[in-house]
Amino acid sequence: MLASALFFCALGGNVAPARAAQDPFPLYDCITPNVAFWRDIYSKYPASQGVLHDKRDLRIIYEVLDVEGTWENMARERDRQRIERAKERYLEIFKSLAAGAPPQTREEKRVATLFGAKATAEDFRLAQENIRFQSGQKDNFRKGLIRSGAYLEEIKQILASYGVPEDLAYLPHVESSFNYKAYSKFGAAGIWQFTESSGKQFKLDVDYAIDERRDPIKATHAAARMLRHNYEKLGTWPLAVTAYNHGINGMMRAKAAKGDYERIFQEHESELFKFASRNFYSEFLAAREVAKNYPSFFGPLPIEPPVNSKGVVLPNYALVDDLVKHLKVDLETFKALNPALREPVYKGQKLIPKGYEVRVPQQGKIVRLADN
Repeated sequence: MLASALFFCALGGNVAPARAAQDPFPLYDCITPNVAFWRDIYSKYPASQGVLHDKRDLRIIYEVLDVEGTWENMARERDRQRIERAKERYLEIFKSLAAGAPPQTREEKRVATLFGAKATAEDFRLAQENIRFQSGQKDNFRKGLIRSGAYLEEIKQILASYGVPEDLAYLPHVESSFNYKAYSKFGAAGIWQFTESSGKQFKLDVDYAIDERRDPIKATHAAARMLRHNYEKLGTWPLAVTAYNHGINGMMRAKAAKGDYERIFQEHESELFKFASRNFYSEFLAAREVAKNYPSFFGPLPIEPPVNSKGVVLPNYALVDDLVKHLKVDLETFKALNPALREPVYKGQKLIPKGYEVRVPQQGKIVRLADN
């Protein structure tokens, strides 16, 4: 029955020995379809398209939908209605196929073929619960590639200094598309998407004057600490990456119950281990592939040049206007290099704390980071 064989790795994993030895991020057979799915989401489908698919078997794509893909003029609501109408059409097809009669219409035959000749009525019943829409991210990923040039090499160096694989520098493509101003509906901020509590846990200052989650350099140090902590607790990088999304405690419980990544991916079920957590490692592998080989997917891109800056530790409290005059840095450049400083600082309502490290350009260069 298809429903009992949704994931395809043999327990213990089927990974080429040479690759497994060299790459801390193996591509297991069971997640190959998922990685291919996310590769297409990042490199093929723009925000004006999305796919209706089965959320347990990402090989099954029912339809590519055209959407508006913006937040303007009630577009989001129109897209929601368009997606719901499409889902309702497929739910009717699943119900008909689950009743056990042979497919009659052309659409029923097309959908039945997606499940293969051995599909059962139970497979179509489960399909009713597992239909999902995923919006395309090609344009956002492209923007992220351009933005990433500003800090990518420095991020790799920071990760390596903590004993964390440099390729995890591509994880912000999954988290935020390297959007330094990103905020999620759950209150996560910055390219690494730390919540306030997780940021503070890994030594980021978050208060009325400063939010270091928004600083790509300071937040990278915190991400490196978290990822290293995850690895030391869980023992493999696929589990450590998954824990970045799912949480270390949940992954430790999953490991205790199932043992290794492949079995967790195939078998683990919990109230919180859902689509996002199950797919997070696959998303990372896809993002890494696309980012490392971006000319093959996007052609030439105007990648942001690396930001050439240095740190200056303040010996005393300082008003920002006095500081930029003293450092001979224009205010917009200072803001671009110090995104952790919040509006009360720039309005003169709060001082920059004594001992805080600000970033200034090397050799007085003007710095502007891409906004889109």
